[in-house]
Amino acid sequence: VKMLIDQGAIETGGPHSERWLLHANRLLATHVPATLTGVLQARLDGLPAPEKQTLQEASVIGQVFWDQALVALDERALELLPALVRRELTLPRADPALDGLREYAFRHKILHQVTYDTVLKRKRRELHGKVAHWLSGLAGVRANDFLGITAEHYDKAGDAVNAAEYHARAAEHARERFAHDSALHHVRRALALLDPIELAETGLGHAKASTPVAALRLRWRLLCARERTLDMQGRRKEQRADIDALDMLADALDDDHRRAHVAWRRSIIAMRTADWEACESAARRAMALAARSGDHALRLRGQRQLASALASSGNPESGRALAHQGLAEARERGLRPNEAFFLNTLSVIASHQDDLMGLLELTRQSLVIDRETGDRRAEAITLGTLGASWMVLGDHVQAKRDLEEGLRLIRTNGDRALECTPLINLSQLALWQGDDAHALALAHSALGMAVAAEARDWEAVALLYIGHAEQALGRHAKALQAYERARARALEIDHPLQHGATAGLARVALAQGDTVTALQQVEVLLTHMADGGTLEGGESPRLVEMTCYVVLERLGDARAAAWLERAHTHLMAKAVTIPDAALRQGFLNNITEHREIVAAWLAGPMSAASAMGRTPSI
Repeated sequence: VKMLIDQGAIETGGPHSERWLLHANRLLATHVPATLTGVLQARLDGLPAPEKQTLQEASVIGQVFWDQALVALDERALELLPALVRRELTLPRADPALDGLREYAFRHKILHQVTYDTVLKRKRRELHGKVAHWLSGLAGVRANDFLGITAEHYDKAGDAVNAAEYHARAAEHARERFAHDSALHHVRRALALLDPIELAETGLGHAKASTPVAALRLRWRLLCARERTLDMQGRRKEQRADIDALDMLADALDDDHRRAHVAWRRSIIAMRTADWEACESAARRAMALAARSGDHALRLRGQRQLASALASSGNPESGRALAHQGLAEARERGLRPNEAFFLNTLSVIASHQDDLMGLLELTRQSLVIDRETGDRRAEAITLGTLGASWMVLGDHVQAKRDLEEGLRLIRTNGDRALECTPLINLSQLALWQGDDAHALALAHSALGMAVAAEARDWEAVALLYIGHAEQALGRHAKALQAYERARARALEIDHPLQHGATAGLARVALAQGDTVTALQQVEVLLTHMADGGTLEGGESPRLVEMTCYVVLERLGDARAAAWLERAHTHLMAKAVTIPDAALRQGFLNNITEHREIVAAWLAGPMSAASAMGRTPSI
């Protein structure tokens, strides 16, 4: 007030000047602590002893606390809470986090901290232990939300064993909710509590023979939670390190079931990175170990991985047979999650084999189970597959709807490693709809995700679609670069997409008027076919066939007619499998290369070649 008077904010000759000066003089005559902390401390010291003790006990629970938690610390607390509310030190809250309990909060964070600081350290530890014990007895749907808080109280009570256990439970709960940062935080805190007692952070290499089995099992749970989280984030180096650590733990515990789990996780990371040989080997080991330990669900997970590895490494029929066998067993045993996994694998195989209606039906069945079991990650994947199913049938509206919904759910789950798949399909859809710039942006986003997650197969696909978009935009040099990179990556992992990249190089060369190079690229494809190869299983085999036709026709090569006939025959053979007339018409009209094959067949070879020469974006 004196400062306001000195600055002229209050006029000394005004009507209220005497009252202002009186209050100012009284204020200046009173001892005022130098800081807000001191003010609050003085107010606490002025409380009756029972009220001060109750407030201190509440501060140990937290800035927000519950009446019954306070009673667990002091049976008299309920009698004293109304006085603290009247003094406006605490306030009741309208919507408690725990059903059936009254919830309160300190009026200010600083008040809570100052009060907590007045509790003696020994008393704090004792009270934190009581709070932790009370929290550990919570039940109900919201109880798991307080696992992390329980761990913190055990930690502050000096109970490292229980703190590590509850951090592990919190990490597992966070992983199930896709709360990745929270899961990693709780794993890190639990390991920090375990390490000084039992194990070095670097793994089991320095573990003592006397390490308790319970501690090894707890570490197993923590690393399992972290490895699954790292998988979703596409952090492969760290994920591999955790799988290696889990492997050592399984051996330390001499547990075949845990060894089977490790082998299954090795097959997963191998699948994610398109290392099909390693995927097959690890899947076979997982199956054998799971069978030995009597875990049918885990054995079938390994079998599903083996089916995927076989199908993706050039043996689709063996993979399909194995998947059908696993599907039948899963249904017989009532293992719904396993059933959905096998349906997913069969849908991927159906896609590779161009089984259009089979792909759609398998995906629909899988989606029903994913939603029934509440598997949000599987649901996101299946929605993307369903969108791709509609896309290959030429239904752009339903394709976009399901692809975007799948992408939204993937992002909600924080599943960065899977984003590239719907992004690539949306890129293809944008190309068909003539939005070439958007298609390019989507393909570049997919490429970034694929590279970060070491998904080499999807990296190749993303590069292919970057090539398609650049070509459609008339940027031939960039298209060539993308196609060359796509082919190199595809050759590295022996992926059939290499043929799509070769066809892309031929189309760019033709658009540039370089018929010599265009023919050289087509000859690569012709040699592959002459040696007994196939175009199926790669990206857009009809587009590859049409490319061969266009280049050969432009050069007056007699082999051109056979390639047009081949493309048209394959296209119509697929079209007749679509029972719905409107959907069949969309399949023929709404997919660019299909429309151009039909037009070429109806118009005759020469006019078709001329038209496609002016349309390098096929």
